[in-house]
Order: sequence, then structure tokens, then C-alpha cells
Amino acid sequence: IVHRHYWPDTTPQATILRSIAKRWTEDGHEVVAFSGQPSYNDASSKSPWRENLDGSEVRRVPLLPESKSNYVARGLNYGLFLGRAAAHVLRARDYDLIVGLTTPPLLPALLLRSAAHATGAAFLYHCLDIYPEVALATGLMDAGRWSNTLRSVDAWSARRSDAVVVLSTDMKELQVSRGVGPDAIHVINNIDIEEFETATEELPAPYNEATGDEFRVVFAGNLGRFQCLPTIIESAELLADEPGIRFDF
Repeated sequence: IVHRHYWPDTTPQATILRSIAKRWTEDGHEVVAFSGQPSYNDASSKSPWRENLDGSEVRRVPLLPESKSNYVARGLNYGLFLGRAAAHVLRARDYDLIVGLTTPPLLPALLLRSAAHATGAAFLYHCLDIYPEVALATGLMDAGRWSNTLRSVDAWSARRSDAVVVLSTDMKELQVSRGVGPDAIHVINNIDIEEFETATEELPAPYNEATGDEFRVVFAGNLGRFQCLPTIIESAELLADEPGIRFDF
């Protein structure tokens, strides 16, 4: 399993991947998770460079210093990480299956699929998003020659993957329209996140205060362009004159 973020990093996928690795180990497989040090949201905690978690092996590689606002450093680190992952696959040459995700876009499938097939391993493309469609839908990119090129590259990778996992039937239909064989596509939504013991902090004020009879609406996820938060703001405006209702972001 190749992904830059792996437990105890704080992305949901980091924990989901540990749950998947644990299940595969329980089923009798030998599992290696290839990752970096925890870094999401500028995390600075360190984990062992190599350790055993739930019977699977976790290997972490060093990357360049970065911050969430430094897009250049983040981009360099993604390229560096995937290059090292592909080199590891080529050097090891003893894996049956390589799993790559759509973070960052396009590169995992391009590099890891090629490395997997060069060593006789199968490649599973786990699509959490489909690019460039997600960028077009959210206004990060305009339709044109560049987006068409990216679509062609990603479709080429998906068609040559041994299996493609998507999260929903509409994602499957999109992959089929790109020429991916329906039998190679598997619709598997994200699993419930398994609880692994980790250090926790108390919620800061005012979130840890007793609410009494107050009805509180809390959003605790990413604050970004993908969460449709303007709809929540409109709801709060409509309820502004209602007593006892509070919105926390």
C-alpha cells in the first residue's frame, strides 16, 4: 500500500488504510505500507522509520521540510515520495499487488502502475477522486487542452490497471465512459474508520462548554471548497432570529 499519509497521520484515509492492512494481515497476507512521516496539517510528530502495526510492516521515508501553505515544497515532496516508492517496488521485486491512490492526481497511477507491471505485480488503482473532473467541477481548472490532456493520461492509467476501485456508481460510469472495462471496476465506499488508540486533546473553549438547552450545529471537517459550506451559512442566516440555535465551525 503506497500513500504518503499513514496512521498516525490525521487524514481519514491514513486510518482507513491501516484498517485495510490489518484486515489483509488477518486474512493471512504479508502487507507492507510505504509512507512518509506524519505531516498533515503541518504535523511535526515523528513515528519510527520502520515498525510493525497489527502484523503489517510500515516503512516511512524522509522528505523535505514543508508547510501547508508552501505548494512548491508540497509538490516536490509528492514527486519525491512517489519516485522513492516506485524505486522501492523495482528494487524489492517481490510484491504480488501494489495499491496506489489518487493523491496526488495522476502520478501514483503513472509511476506505480509502471513499476508494478515491470516486476510482475498487479496494480490496484484506488480512486478517491477522478481528475480532472473534480478540478473542473470545483473551479480549480478551466476546460480546455490542458484538462483534456490530463483526462487522457488518467484514463490511460486506469485502463491499464488490473483493478480500479471507485466510491460510487457515478464514478464507475465515468470510468466506463473513459474505456475502462466494467469488470475491472469495483464500487467500494469508504469503510467506517476503525478506532486505534492515540493521544487526544481536550476540545478548546468554547467547544467544550456545556450547552444546556442550546441546539448546536457543529462542522468539524475541512474548511474548503469541497464541503458546500455556503449552504450551511445560508441556513444559519435563515435561523438567525431563532433562539437557542448555534452554529460552530
